[in-house]
Amino acid sequence: MKRKITRLVKRRWAAIGLAALLVAAGGLWMQAQRAALNKPLSALLPPGALIYLEAQDFNALLSRWNSSNEKRQWLLSNNYSTLLNSRLLGRLSQAQDEFKTAAAVSPQMQLLTQVAGQESAFAFYDLGNLKFVYITRLDATRLDATELWQKRPQYNQRQVAGIPFYERTDPDAKRTVSFASKDDFFVIASDTDLMVGTLSLLASQPAPSLEAESWFREAKAAAPETERPALKLIYDMEEIVSEPQFRTYWIQQNVTEMKSYRAGVSNLFETDTQFTEKRVLLRKTAVPEVTDEQAVARLLAYVPQSRSFYRAWAAPRREQLNDMVVQTLAGESVAGGQPYLYAPDVSAEAGAAGSVSDLETRVDVPPVKRGGQPSLDPVVNALLALKPLGALQIQNTADSGDGVFVVPQSTLVLAFAQANRAAVEAALEPARRTLAVNGTPEWQRSNVSSSFGPLETLTVTSAGGNTIVVSRGTSLADPAANSGRVTAPLTYAAGYNHAAALAPYTKLFTVLDAPKLSTEDHFAEPPFFSTNVRSLAASLPRLQGIQIRGYEGGNTLTEEVVYRLK
Repeated sequence: MKRKITRLVKRRWAAIGLAALLVAAGGLWMQAQRAALNKPLSALLPPGALIYLEAQDFNALLSRWNSSNEKRQWLLSNNYSTLLNSRLLGRLSQAQDEFKTAAAVSPQMQLLTQVAGQESAFAFYDLGNLKFVYITRLDATRLDATELWQKRPQYNQRQVAGIPFYERTDPDAKRTVSFASKDDFFVIASDTDLMVGTLSLLASQPAPSLEAESWFREAKAAAPETERPALKLIYDMEEIVSEPQFRTYWIQQNVTEMKSYRAGVSNLFETDTQFTEKRVLLRKTAVPEVTDEQAVARLLAYVPQSRSFYRAWAAPRREQLNDMVVQTLAGESVAGGQPYLYAPDVSAEAGAAGSVSDLETRVDVPPVKRGGQPSLDPVVNALLALKPLGALQIQNTADSGDGVFVVPQSTLVLAFAQANRAAVEAALEPARRTLAVNGTPEWQRSNVSSSFGPLETLTVTSAGGNTIVVSRGTSLADPAANSGRVTAPLTYAAGYNHAAALAPYTKLFTVLDAPKLSTEDHFAEPPFFSTNVRSLAASLPRLQGIQIRGYEGGNTLTEEVVYRLK
């Protein structure tokens, strides 16, 4: 009897132990599932990505774009039609067709809308072959309604860590499409290895992730969030600049400058009245701090509300100051003429001399050379020698008075540790001598300013606070500058007044494209300024203006861009 009781007790304890073990295992499994759900999306993606884009609510963002007036106007614009005919979009369209063949569905906006969940992320691993992973939170009801999920019986089924995924490959285009669903996560990948890596991380298996890469962690930590952004972009600049696609299609064409950075992050925040983008770029080597980090902020007090455009630098470099001086004093570049890109026309009378068709040619007069104005390099060099703490350029447009032309205007404002108007006049002496043909040969001085020439007078004004204003014609600087404005450490600032500048710029665009318009053919691209850029600007009716504030020092460049809306 005792033996029976003992065996029974042992069996009960074994059952209790087994049950406890199962409960513990189940708890650990549930904890692992919750851990995956609570991880950032970047922790669920394989390492090696060049670009990572995350949306807080991709479905809502896409819905707002699809229903926006900006989208409707842009799709009807010449800017969009030019993009459709570009080589870049041609390559993307080819890849889209290959994706369509491999997936057996059309990757148009309808499919994108179907698979757009709430929290979502794209990670691009190969720009040339367009290898990517897309992961989103999508509930079962919406997933079952998607065209892609409904076609899964036509795909090859495979499995990773107990998670099934579906895959098809087009052998001709060598495109692979795979997708899977796990715990309200939906994943699409263009590469088998990328899908395997993603599902391993979703199953909480030990595997490397994008989140664990040092460049990614450092870039993400450089932009701490007090609130969650609508969009987050993190990129490995050190790897991207080596990609031929970046060197070919990067619109800024400043690849050499971008090579000095190793990674970057941009966070986009939105309200009803503005978009705010906060950027941080990490430098490979530190840059020295500027002498006066408040100089730019003090210069911004001279910017009137009516200006079209302005930009300012602390301790301006030579190329920056050169652009400001040229546009203020000459109104255009004074560099040598551009090389002629076309071969000369062949004439059957090339060997003839003294033809009647040659009556307008005077052999005793040298041919006109384009860009033959005297160089302003001596002026720039002399101003740099004065070591300005900051430089501000204010631009505007004005009617020429005949109702036809629009004339660009520019004013230069310089900040010094100790302002010396006479020294600035001496620096401008080469320009004064160049302009003397149309004006009085000497400076006309008063207590606060010096001026020269009756036509578009060159004026140097002491504006107070160790600030000098240089203008040709009417000064654009605010005479009632509010020096009591709140200052901030800045190394760069710029602003564009879209509401005030669009109409005069539109007229100016026509003037800029006038030579091309006169020789336009129906097969050429639309003129760049008067048609392409103008149509892009017109498709943004809510835009009031753009403001940029930046600070670069040490190992980081921090920028904030604000797009103000009506």
